[in-house]
Amino acid sequence: MMKGKVNRTPLNKYFSTETVEKLKKIYSIRFVEQLLSIVNQKNINLKGVAESIGMKDSDFYAIIQKVNSEVKISKHSGRKYPCGAL
Repeated sequence: MMKGKVNRTPLNKYFSTETVEKLKKIYSIRFVEQLLSIVNQKNINLKGVAESIGMKDSDFYAIIQKVNSEVKISKHSGRKYPCGAL
């Protein structure tokens, strides 16, 4: 089975070095795509994430909006077997 290419956009393209280190330490996030998959979950507290990495929530929201418009990630249906395989 052949897997598709995974995009890996570095965090330092959008965040400062200090913020990147906090994201790595607190959330084990190394790439923008990982951050987007967490942020786009329904039950995530974005204000809490912003505060935990030392950012204003308005600045964090603005960066996330910019990243969402520039970086494309595939949507997951949330099902354990999205293609119907068992």
